[in-house]
Amino acid sequence: MFYHYAFALQRTQNELLYASILENYKLAEEKGNNSFWLHYNRGNLYKFLGELEQARFDLETARKLDPNLERVNI
Repeated sequence: MFYHYAFALQRTQNELLYASILENYKLAEEKGNNSFWLHYNRGNLYKFLGELEQARFDLETARKLDPNLERVNI
C-alpha cells in the first residue's frame, strides 16, 4: 500500500511531495516490502534530488535483488 502510494506520487513529479514520497517508501520497507522496484524507484528519486549516497545504496540493492535487469544505472 505505501509503495503504491509513493510510486503514484513520484510519477506526478511534484517537488512539494518528495518528502512524503520518501516517507512512504520508508514505511513500505518497514512493513516488509524489500522489492527491486522499491529500491529502484527510491534510488532514482534520490538521484534526481542529488542525494547520491542514498541513491547508490538503493540502486545497488536493486541490482542485487534482480541482477538480470540492466536498467539499473548507478
